[in-house]
Amino acid sequence: MKPDGLPDRFLSVLEEDILPLTRQGVSRGNKIFGAAVVRKPNLELVVAGTNGCIEKCIRRAIRQLPAAQRRSTDTAQI
Repeated sequence: MKPDGLPDRFLSVLEEDILPLTRQGVSRGNKIFGAAVVRKPNLELVVAGTNGCIEKCIRRAIRQLPAAQRRSTDTAQI
């Protein structure tokens, strides 16, 4: 991709890939954060993601419970 196409591609990834994921995360109570990785030669999207702090906090709290009070990890609904 030519350098003059970089801003358009970055805005496209932001609008089409990062923002929708971030909106979903914020609606669940996560902080505003999103990022993407693109391939350098052609700026093809590799992965886009967002903050998952709510889910991580829940998992951390579950791990702190005594083992007898925890559900099996294969059946946990988080």
